[in-house]
Amino acid sequence: MSPCFRAKARPAQLCWIVTKFDDKISIFSPGLFYGGISVADIQADNYRSSLRNKLVAEGFYLTGSIEKYGSGFIRIRKALRDYPEIEFEIKEFAGGVMVTFAQRKGVKSLLAQSQPESQPESQPESLRERVLIALADGEMAKKDISAKLGQKKVSGQLNKTMRNLMFEAMIEPTIPDKPNSRLQKYRLTQAGQSQLVEHVRRMGR
Repeated sequence: MSPCFRAKARPAQLCWIVTKFDDKISIFSPGLFYGGISVADIQADNYRSSLRNKLVAEGFYLTGSIEKYGSGFIRIRKALRDYPEIEFEIKEFAGGVMVTFAQRKGVKSLLAQSQPESQPESQPESLRERVLIALADGEMAKKDISAKLGQKKVSGQLNKTMRNLMFEAMIEPTIPDKPNSRLQKYRLTQAGQSQLVEHVRRMGR
């Protein structure tokens, strides 16, 4: 994954988006793996690195911005052997690749020990984006979304944000005919996935 590149179809600059929760850090990079490499290849260390732009890669290498070519994921997994409490996940999502470092269940959040509880409801726009990013992992109940955002309980601002997202068809309930069901969960729509990609583009401008 390159930190920043220009898509052939759209000239707007695209860059990484890094999102931090109490129990995980997710990194989204627009664009799939280069050279026909699949997620399965990455996970099995069965791939050979290809350079998207050799001149740019050489420049990064000579300035010390990168250490080695094509061995990043291998070195990440090797380093994580010393941190068994951390899970490492790679997946393709919304036309890009998302990498997640998450603490295993039952392990107290190291982030929560080092900083006070976040209050995302004080910034509605940020909360909107964080809800979409939280749902990038799949269907979730509202209370689970709230927990991932660092809230002790579902806040009024979160309820309002999710209502707006549903009205805009960015997210949808899994049981639409029973909105108050205790089994109700929410998921991203195609429009919601596109919104995430657009958010990344805006960050790169």
